[in-house]
Amino acid sequence: MKISFLYITFFLILLAANFCKGQEIDTLKVKEDTVRIDQANNPNANFLAVEREPSFPGGFSKLFNYIHNNLKYPKKAKEQNVQGNVNIAFTILKDGRVSDVYVVESLSPETDAEAVRLMKKCPVWLPGIQNGRAVEVKFKLLIPFKIDS
Repeated sequence: MKISFLYITFFLILLAANFCKGQEIDTLKVKEDTVRIDQANNPNANFLAVEREPSFPGGFSKLFNYIHNNLKYPKKAKEQNVQGNVNIAFTILKDGRVSDVYVVESLSPETDAEAVRLMKKCPVWLPGIQNGRAVEVKFKLLIPFKIDS
């Protein structure tokens, strides 16, 4: 009984995969393991995945150094022992500037405001590249708030 259930489930998954193969969902297409935006339909689109991701000057280790050196732990959050991560999202523009910073998952109003301030003050990134051109790319990042003992 279990085996026939597994075969039926597997068959339905294969059937669904073949049915959806090559179809577009709005302006997104899946092609060669890279999600691409159909530029003909939406030339001003922000990308979620690109050929070359945006990068902080010097790489992620320098980004973490930037966060560590510039994060100002909010006094109220420290007094209340608020610890954890603020999940923020932002857009890296074609010229590498950070834009449209907002909180995806909140920790506290004070830590949220500090995470947004930190990213708005962030140095210029190397932009994402798609089809040989700089493009705007949406990005998410966790900003850690931990009180050192």
